[in-house]
Amino acid sequence: MNIHISWSDEDEVYICECKEYESLKTHGATLQEAYNEFVNVLKIIFDNIEGWKL
Repeated sequence: MNIHISWSDEDEVYICECKEYESLKTHGATLQEAYNEFVNVLKIIFDNIEGWKL
C-alpha cells in the first residue's frame, strides 16, 4: 500500500491518501493526525469485511 501525506495550501491541512484507492483520503491538522485518521478508516473497512483484520 502506497500511503502519501502532503500539505494542502488551499485547505491548510495535511492530506493522507493511498494511490491504490484514489477515493480514500483523510485529513488532519498534523501529519500524525492525518495518518491516524487514515488508519482508523482502514480499520473500519477491514473490520466490516468478514475474515479481515488489520
